[in-house]
Amino acid sequence: RHEALRTTFVQEQGQPAEQRISAAETGFRLQLQVLAGQNDAEDTLLAIAAQEASEHFDLVNGPLVRGRLVRLGLNNGDEAMS
Repeated sequence: RHEALRTTFVQEQGQPAEQRISAAETGFRLQLQVLAGQNDAEDTLLAIAAQEASEHFDLVNGPLVRGRLVRLGLNNGDEAMS
């Protein structure tokens, strides 16, 4: 549906080129992590955010988007898309 989220990049005759893959091929999945009840939940959340920020995307194989939902409590959560 959203071509930008299904785009990867390949080399064609030594030049970068866009390649569209099907939604099923993207490998995108939303990760859920529950930290409710953990004493160090906020520290863990900061560590998760730092890890997410330092991870690279594979431009050839994709996906070029990641999603994570971190639950800190019943009505408290943070989400990140990168």
